[in-house]
Amino acid sequence: MILLVALQVLFLGGSLQVTSEKYVYGAFFCVLMLAWLPGVLRTRRAWIKPGITKWLLAVFVLAVISRWPGSEHGIPAGDWFRDLSPMLNYSWILLGVCAFPPEVDTRKYALSLLTFIAILTVPITLQWMYYRSFFTNSPDLLDNATLGPVVTLFGAFLAAAFVFDAKDKRTKRKFVFFSLGFLAAAFLTGTRIAVASIVAGFFIYFLLLRRERKVSFGSAISASIWVAGGLLVLVVALAATKVIDVSGMLDRYTETTTSEMLEDDTVKDRILESIDGWNAFMQSPVVGQGLGYRTETVYTVGEVEFQPESFYMHNFYIYLLAKFGIVGSIVFLAFLISILRHAIKGYFRRLDGFDKYYFGSMAALMVALLMMSITAAAFNDRLSTALLGIMVGTMIGMDQRRSESNDATVLAISG
Repeated sequence: MILLVALQVLFLGGSLQVTSEKYVYGAFFCVLMLAWLPGVLRTRRAWIKPGITKWLLAVFVLAVISRWPGSEHGIPAGDWFRDLSPMLNYSWILLGVCAFPPEVDTRKYALSLLTFIAILTVPITLQWMYYRSFFTNSPDLLDNATLGPVVTLFGAFLAAAFVFDAKDKRTKRKFVFFSLGFLAAAFLTGTRIAVASIVAGFFIYFLLLRRERKVSFGSAISASIWVAGGLLVLVVALAATKVIDVSGMLDRYTETTTSEMLEDDTVKDRILESIDGWNAFMQSPVVGQGLGYRTETVYTVGEVEFQPESFYMHNFYIYLLAKFGIVGSIVFLAFLISILRHAIKGYFRRLDGFDKYYFGSMAALMVALLMMSITAAAFNDRLSTALLGIMVGTMIGMDQRRSESNDATVLAISG
């Protein structure tokens, strides 16, 4: 599955044109899904139990039904499918049970995923620093504006699971640097909502830990001071290099407290886009316009303009209303809330160990993504849906292994 994410990054690009690379990826995706299909069918009794998968199937039914209002509004079938395609990554959730049988080390797999996210974060961060005009020379590493700083959220919270599971100080310190590195990357991109969402997610994680008396308010305040101090040192160090426009970066954050924020081109674009989406919803409030509807907004990031491929709306909740209407929005939000609920329950039901803290990280990640989707949609973005599909599938796989372990224990006792 990590390979498929890498191929999405390399082949799908950020253009509106249907290129040969996209056909190659589509063929590869179909071949792998067909290869995995027997395992999915074999384990269907296990993966159908969680509420997550029931709501996921409802989302897929919703997506199919959305073709009806789409056709009524003149949306081509090709546009419907292209809008749907990022959400197909959610099908990976169904692979969790067959992909992670008891003999598979999920911690090792999660470490591989964390490493991949860390590698991917570097070119994304540099590219967005260029888009924001924080430096003038294009890095030419990953010129794809559809790959955004949301990747830092996945990295920060996945690394946190390893932090809390660490058995020695050296290991804990290593993963603390990993997690803080993702926060620093979000900060460097100038994506304010990403930074705020990471902070909100860690606050939720603090509440989970606090409920079990694993942390104190004093330690949380101390950690926050260290993080703020680290970011200050980073800013001073970057200013000293004179390679990066640090004043422009800081202005982007400080303008949030002034009226200048309303003059920001990115804010203007999103306001106009949200108005267009709301008007589309009002024209068809019950079932929406259908997948494939999109505004003609051209987005501005720094001095770079682009029109994204993915029929994108920054406010995901406006996206749901415009394309699925009230009925569909309720179904999709129920799917997302079921993931959060499952993660919180799983956290409290487990003893200390990697699985427990992975569930805690998933709860924190979902809160962060829900917050970020107010201004930077995460649940219909190709990279986000791919990573979330993998991580939720892993969580369900962990659940199934725990269930099998409990069954084995009961049999041993009764025997």
